[in-house]
Amino acid sequence: MNKKTKAFLSMLFMSLTFYMMIETTYVNAVGDYVIEFIGLKSWTGNYTGTHLTIYYFMPLFIIGIILVKKYAIHDLKIKWKIVIIVFIGLNTIFALSTEAIAKNIKANSEGLLSIGLEQEDSNHMEYEFKDGKYTKFTADIKLTNYSKEDKQFHLVIDNKYLRNPIRLYNLDGSRAIFKLKGEETKMFSINLDNYLVKDGNINKNDYGNVAGSGDITGVIIFDDRDDEVKIDNNNFFGISLKK
Repeated sequence: MNKKTKAFLSMLFMSLTFYMMIETTYVNAVGDYVIEFIGLKSWTGNYTGTHLTIYYFMPLFIIGIILVKKYAIHDLKIKWKIVIIVFIGLNTIFALSTEAIAKNIKANSEGLLSIGLEQEDSNHMEYEFKDGKYTKFTADIKLTNYSKEDKQFHLVIDNKYLRNPIRLYNLDGSRAIFKLKGEETKMFSINLDNYLVKDGNINKNDYGNVAGSGDITGVIIFDDRDDEVKIDNNNFFGISLKK
């Protein structure tokens, strides 16, 4: 193996081990999946707590730096500035490739699993609850249909700030239906002028008069064919709730 090949492979190894430790827009750190595949925990909690993947890959990243210093810096006299540019370029390629693969998997997922919650600050809600009913409710929920097929579904807001899921109905009392065309991204704006908002078990004895606001971190979507999916900020691919 010649010196140029060793230099490139050392930079590739350093860049790849670093990329294993960072979270991406659509999925957890790729290293998490590698660690879990071999039967180890990637986090101390359920993707919370201490990120153990960093402890597994950091020694490999340091070894990568040592190899780069030996084969690229020392043997080929490559400047650190060039190494850093290559490092950034490779990690950019890794990130774009991961994004493309994630979207392709999502687009080819079965049923409602092809729908994703856009991870933006725009997913927000405000509410007031008085005398056993909502007197104010607004919510903006941005969803994307990654498949080419049109989708229609019902929607429940699974918000961590409230004890019970928030259920949405048309003004005539029927379950609200939401629609997305193939490959469409759409912001759904919910308010009491257009929808009835109900919380399965909420009543004034439980909460009294309350008001609040917060980001919408997850929703549950389902259709009339028993397809039910939970999607949230922590799981781009969604979780099928089919029994």
